[in-house]
Amino acid sequence: MDPSQTHHLMTNLYHKGESLDMWFSLPEQEKFSDFSNKGALYWLETNTPYAVWTPESIRTRSLKYYPSETIQNNGSLYAHVFFVRSEVDK
Repeated sequence: MDPSQTHHLMTNLYHKGESLDMWFSLPEQEKFSDFSNKGALYWLETNTPYAVWTPESIRTRSLKYYPSETIQNNGSLYAHVFFVRSEVDK
């Protein structure tokens, strides 16, 4: 595949205005797959329109995080953020 060829340009996966859900978690594991564990979820934002920029588009969240012993001893913490279509079965 020659990346200089214009027919290999990237396109958006989502369409403007399409409704998305955002899942945010802070596990200590580099790879995340525990989607059924609601306790691993720090923030869920549903039905957010993609690429629609209005004052209502701004989302903020504050959280208190209590680091484990592993993190306190120079362990790693990972932020996993997933966007999925709102109608997708999670």
